[in-house]
Amino acid sequence: MRRRIAGLALAVLSAVLGSTAIADSSNDNRGTAQVRYAPPPGLSHTTYDIVVNRFGRRIRGSAGTSVSTPGIGTFIVDFPVDVTKCVYVGTLGRATTDGGVDERPGFITVVRYAIDTSAVFIQTYGMGNRLRSRPFHLLVAC
Repeated sequence: MRRRIAGLALAVLSAVLGSTAIADSSNDNRGTAQVRYAPPPGLSHTTYDIVVNRFGRRIRGSAGTSVSTPGIGTFIVDFPVDVTKCVYVGTLGRATTDGGVDERPGFITVVRYAIDTSAVFIQTYGMGNRLRSRPFHLLVAC
């Protein structure tokens, strides 16, 4: 009796919703492969990068990038374009390609520079949460 009522309830529900898949529980499509397509291409992005040593000197990077150091652990990186609507990614890391000693652990913060729309403000810290001048790599995608 319960089975009959449950089947009748599913049939009524499928009629209301206009679907036969609810009433027929044997129609299981979990094993069916789903094809997913990439979204259509959007606007092209421009990326800029720069590698800076612990003394605030630009080692390499995109054309038009420059760096200044107003204080210990503080850097301002300038770009040839407005970067206010871009994405900033910074990481601590060696600025040389010839090996050398491993860098000490620490932290880096990257934010939009409030005074200049074509610059970002970076601070690097040691593990003791004190400003320390550390080499870093920065990527900006617009």
